[in-house]
Amino acid sequence: MVEHYPDELPLDFYLERAADRARASASGVGAVVERDVSQTAPRGRRWDVLVSDANRHDHVQVEAPDLGPNEAVPPEAVAEVVEREAQDGGLEGVLARAPIVISRADLSA
Repeated sequence: MVEHYPDELPLDFYLERAADRARASASGVGAVVERDVSQTAPRGRRWDVLVSDANRHDHVQVEAPDLGPNEAVPPEAVAEVVEREAQDGGLEGVLARAPIVISRADLSA
């Protein structure tokens, strides 16, 4: 599994992808992992995630403190967890809960 490096793709790519995911998502919110920033996590893994409702966008951090620092995690799995978090409150709900703390079980749901 390959995770991209920071700044590998232009911001417009992430904006378009998150908006596309929002239009297809049951929650109305799409998420895309923009970069892995695990080196800034006190423990576990951490990602910067772009979230969108297809009209607006913002960034949230997602943390998984129970994962090992070198544990492989598909970016799509992180995005899906964030989209599920949006079921109750949409984009505003996701932003209000940031940083979003997830577990290994969340990633396998």
